[in-house]
Amino acid sequence: MNKIQFEQALCQMRDKYRKDQLSDKFVNYCTKEGLLELFDNLEQRSNKIARKIVLWMKEHNGKVPSTISKDPIEKKYGRWISTFQQSQKCTNQSIFYHSTEKIFIDAGYHYIFGKNEYQNNEYGKLVVRWMKEHNGKFPSHGSKDPLEKRYGSWIHTQRMAKKGKGGTNKFYPSTEKIFNEAGYPNIFNTVDRIKPEEVINWMKEHDDKVPSRTSKDPIEKRYGSWIHTQRMAKKGKGGTNKFYPSTEKIFNEAGYPDIFESRTNEK
Repeated sequence: MNKIQFEQALCQMRDKYRKDQLSDKFVNYCTKEGLLELFDNLEQRSNKIARKIVLWMKEHNGKVPSTISKDPIEKKYGRWISTFQQSQKCTNQSIFYHSTEKIFIDAGYHYIFGKNEYQNNEYGKLVVRWMKEHNGKFPSHGSKDPLEKRYGSWIHTQRMAKKGKGGTNKFYPSTEKIFNEAGYPNIFNTVDRIKPEEVINWMKEHDDKVPSRTSKDPIEKRYGSWIHTQRMAKKGKGGTNKFYPSTEKIFNEAGYPDIFESRTNEK
């Protein structure tokens, strides 16, 4: 019996026996030959391969393995991903496992099998966890930290999708509900993400200080950046950001007139 025939025999035995029913001698032999994993069920084997691919992707700066690569390892992983993608689309989901999909989602590769509500919600949970670990900080898609930048870009994409400008990206109310329940309502709203009242409260708590966008304090920096953006928008240089006179009125009534008047050195 050659090795291929032996592997086929093991596959036939897999459904009949469990690892704990095999003799130590047989287990040792299979371990030595690298065949013991054939006794894993299909989901376990799928998850093992997924972990190997995730490790490969991390080592290659997040690159998705190609099915036409000249590198045999990359080509093998690319074909596995392609097969898994096809199984996701089939009505017979016998070889598609959410546990395998979640391995990629947790690693930050939620997009690898396409986009659906389950993937979106699982990724949303990761963003919520990050925000809680960073004292409620809002992830910026302009951050130098790669993880924060990835989460910030995802939120920006969700906002666009909510406005109907997300291209192939869809917005799911169930994803928004996850953030609402976590204490982050309106995170996907592009208008008035920062409420004027919260900036005013901060200023009153800091002896009427105008928050600086160059501050090392993340909250002050965020408020300072928001004020700067409002000033630019008032000058007609805010890009997609709009300036609302009603916002300026709130600051005037709070005793902070002219806060949105541009400084001479601002560009």
